[in-house]
Amino acid sequence: MDPRQLWTTVKDAYAFHRRAWFIHFEVMYVLTANYLSAGLISIKTHHSETPEDIIERARTCLEYRDAERLEISTDCGLRRVPRYLAISKMSAAAEAARRLQATG
Repeated sequence: MDPRQLWTTVKDAYAFHRRAWFIHFEVMYVLTANYLSAGLISIKTHHSETPEDIIERARTCLEYRDAERLEISTDCGLRRVPRYLAISKMSAAAEAARRLQATG
């Protein structure tokens, strides 16, 4: 990725963050293929998001990235989240991804 493409990616991420501050957003890495890993699942809550919650947040991200270049992730690691809750959160993320792929 050349510096201009990287700068454009960073500007897009910053614009998204300013516009959608309610989403726990973190660019975990920018790959050469220009993927965006958006932290749509909060580790700070003691309840699991529903697939509908995640889909709503992902649709905001899709204004800035194509679906093929968007990853759904947590806003941080799950190390300190109880196992049952981590499984529930990741199951909701998987279901949200399935629904998003089915609807396009």
